[in-house]
Amino acid sequence: MANATVTVLASGQHWLAFDVNVEGSNVYLNYLNGQHTSYHSSGQHHQKTGKNYVLWTGGISGKWEPLRKLKQGPTKIHGREKVAGIGWVISKISTDLPAADKAGDFNIDIAPFLDSAILAFEISVVGSAASDRNEIVGFPVLQRHRMPGQVEVEIEAFLISDVLREKIPRFP
Repeated sequence: MANATVTVLASGQHWLAFDVNVEGSNVYLNYLNGQHTSYHSSGQHHQKTGKNYVLWTGGISGKWEPLRKLKQGPTKIHGREKVAGIGWVISKISTDLPAADKAGDFNIDIAPFLDSAILAFEISVVGSAASDRNEIVGFPVLQRHRMPGQVEVEIEAFLISDVLREKIPRFP
């Protein structure tokens, strides 16, 4: 089993963003308040709060239905398959996230960035054909963390900002 805790450093304090757990070929992304995203070995990909599926209108019916999709199983991924994305406006991190006692396995220092920017994360299952990327939807990847194992998971931090006003360190 592989685990990674993701924290954000702001004004000398670490804040808990989320945890990623890989158990066999199942991937779990745990947020606050019992919310989680799962990507199971069967290929089922869903989001729940507690034991209840999150409802959405993005399915085939267009009506409110459980946020549940069937994808290729994580062990069969050769390239990159997104598990989840999440982010926070930098000025809200200290009020939206709980304090952490220490830095996590993957820690991002947000000191250099504008309060109006958004610190975002994309969590993906990556296969042998996945290449490193320098940006996500046109925004620079700041850091990445890989969790090796039967299923390899990559966590990438990127900054959504007015890149013309801000000097953003880009991942080499």
